[in-house]
Amino acid sequence: MILLDENAASHIALGFGFPELVDDDDRARVNTSRDHLDLTIGSDEIEATGITTDGHELPILRAGRWQTDQWPATASLPPGAAGPSGASEGA
Repeated sequence: MILLDENAASHIALGFGFPELVDDDDRARVNTSRDHLDLTIGSDEIEATGITTDGHELPILRAGRWQTDQWPATASLPPGAAGPSGASEGA
């Protein structure tokens, strides 16, 4: 599962985890508390650039905003992943 926060550059989650996101060997270590808290972090000053496997720079965040419209089709989100709009790809 990939989640791109629509309102922040990053987020930290505390509490209940998602066992389906880890390998079988690590599932017993996933937090099973009833509580889950998301802390979002971001600002208009955040910029991030990715580097593709062939060495090209790919804008990820500019002025705190996701740049998915500049990503090539080969860098699209997997089916079911939530994009910056909060909607799932293919929905």
